[in-house]
Amino acid sequence: MDLRTYLQKLNERPSNWAKKHGIDPATLSRFFAGKQTFKLETAKKIVAATQGAVSYEDLSLNLLSLKSGERRLAMAEEQLAAEQAAILGPSIDKLLAMLGAARDAYNRHSRASLQELQDLAGAVAQDFTTLARQVEALVSRPEERERQSFIRLFSILSRLEVIGQNLGGLTPPIGKKIKDGVLFSDKAVTQTNYLFDQHAGMIRSILDIVKTDNAFLKKYVLEESRKLVQACADFATEHEERLIEGLCLPQAAPIFLAILDRFRTIGEHEMEVATQLTRKS
Repeated sequence: MDLRTYLQKLNERPSNWAKKHGIDPATLSRFFAGKQTFKLETAKKIVAATQGAVSYEDLSLNLLSLKSGERRLAMAEEQLAAEQAAILGPSIDKLLAMLGAARDAYNRHSRASLQELQDLAGAVAQDFTTLARQVEALVSRPEERERQSFIRLFSILSRLEVIGQNLGGLTPPIGKKIKDGVLFSDKAVTQTNYLFDQHAGMIRSILDIVKTDNAFLKKYVLEESRKLVQACADFATEHEERLIEGLCLPQAAPIFLAILDRFRTIGEHEMEVATQLTRKS
């Protein structure tokens, strides 16, 4: 007979029973949680206290059963993470493609890349509408753990949708930059490309977190997205100072500030996604 069943038949609290027979209650609690085995001395006390109703073999099988349950739960969690990554993956790839097209249009004054950005913006908007319906259906799953996980995924999708909208929102300022042949200062170009690089890393990391549930990566995205939001404010202030000093063209100012505003909003929603992923579903 396993020890838990024995104690249930006695209708006695495990901690009280353990104290009565000179067994550490914390050790018993960790055993039931599948976190440790019993030392031989403790196992002897249990077998003696139960007058052999719980044998040495029962104690070993009990632990194996608990570990088996943990393995099944871990496998279910991995399967759920893979399912959610498969849902998000194609849209994440398109968001990254939007960043690439926007960067190319910005740096090369490429009208073809600008058109690609517009086309991708439309495709991504349609993708998120479809995904929202798909995830809404999954929220109705009977198991509470899965249902809560997909509720969280639905919230993350809404944030990613806003990120897509703001990437698409880079089209007008970059289009004006191309149309009017506006040149930015070296500093502004460097700062904008820094934002393109960093946001691409943030978006890739979101998918990696869904796949791996890595705590370090969650902390990294949360901290870095905060820094990016602050960087947009700092870059705007520095730009105003350069404008006053005559180091930037006046016609560049509204274009650069519009780009910074879009990146600031993207950073805020990356921060919200990281917060959602940090919470237990």
